[in-house]
Amino acid sequence: MHHMIILSVKEIKSFMSHLFMKETLDSWLVSEVTITTHNTFQVDGRLHKDFYGETIPDELASCEYSPWSLLRPLCFGIIKGSRTPLYMKLVLQLNSSMVENILSESAAPFVPEDINGLFINIRYEDGSLSITTGSSLRTFSMDKTLDEAFENYVRRLFFQFCE
Repeated sequence: MHHMIILSVKEIKSFMSHLFMKETLDSWLVSEVTITTHNTFQVDGRLHKDFYGETIPDELASCEYSPWSLLRPLCFGIIKGSRTPLYMKLVLQLNSSMVENILSESAAPFVPEDINGLFINIRYEDGSLSITTGSSLRTFSMDKTLDEAFENYVRRLFFQFCE
């Protein structure tokens, strides 16, 4: 995986509100979540579709990973209260339609099938919060057009929280 930028979140309380109480990132897919409070809670975001049998919701049918909207209430339940988590890491990735949008807005020489994922790693530790971006391609490329387009997308999305 190629890491691109690290953003330092200054408005932590506001960012956490968007993350856990608003729909800001609901369409992103969850790769993994680790939250340490009185225990460490780990969530593998890989969706087990057989759990639903024939009644799988349409919006999940084509997903390999759970959307944040599905796991957000559970994760919020773990962190809510008067104490701040000791540690938190969320790895989220863009859904396929968002990847296609970024590809179409950029001059990147890739098709959606070339991309394993575009990720953000949200990490809270020792009172600081950072967002690291990353991309994973199926083939090696020196071209950075996609990375730059994704980096700009993430900067625009989080501009109000970061410096």
